Amino acid sequence: MERLVKQNYFDHRRKDEEKMVRGLGFDDDLVVVEENGGGDDVGVDFNDFKIVQTACLNFGKDRFDILRPLSRQDIQILVGYGCPSADKKVVFSAKLLRKHVHLDEGDVCSSCSLRSSCERAYLLTNKEDEARTIDIMRVLLSYGFDPLNDSVVNKSLLKQKSVKTVVHKLLHEVVKLSAVPIDPNLPPPVIKKPPPKVKQPPPPPRKRVGRDDVEMKKGDWLCPKCDFMNFAKNTVCLQCDAKRPKRQLLPGEWEFLE
Repeated sequence: MERLVKQNYFDHRRKDEEKMVRGLGFDDDLVVVEENGGGDDVGVDFNDFKIVQTACLNFGKDRFDILRPLSRQDIQILVGYGCPSADKKVVFSAKLLRKHVHLDEGDVCSSCSLRSSCERAYLLTNKEDEARTIDIMRVLLSYGFDPLNDSVVNKSLLKQKSVKTVVHKLLHEVVKLSAVPIDPNLPPPVIKKPPPKVKQPPPPPRKRVGRDDVEMKKGDWLCPKCDFMNFAKNTVCLQCDAKRPKRQLLPGEWEFLE
């Protein structure tokens, strides 16, 4: 939190910042204020999940370099017992992190207590999707804000001592790494888009059979519309659905009219 304030990831247009910062145990010199047009002191509400979430996710987007140095073993423990909640974005980030550290998605989902209520249980991410710093920040934020808003729905994870340990460890590592400026020569990650769906061509029409293609038997008929040869039992053309024409009467035959 202190690091995010110092790096200006918060919108300092919230009231009573000094009171809230002190309430969270921070030093007075960490209070960051700026003057409004009328000269009033305004600040940040650190209890507002949306404000903190926006700051953390923006930090994750900017510091794309931080994920790689983090311990893969710690990330395995962080997401290896399931997702902290069934929130779609949290689940998606946890899945990307599991793919990043080569955990089997099916094994994790089968042991997760949220599997029956999770819409994305057992689903795999797209091949082109890769984990980023924003994903580790989203999962850590769920744990970090749980005392304030019960953001961890999967309460069994809070009983895992190893999970609580790596949450603190990873947060410490993120803060430590954020103190080092990003290498300006480091290219940002390329967000790969899924290949466009190629519209499949329609299936070729059934072969049209004419007089010269096959020997016609008694009762078979040719469609006057498309020249398709139909068997005697067909009442409509199998090629174009045209109705069977009336049979021409032979000499001496007559049609019974009702």
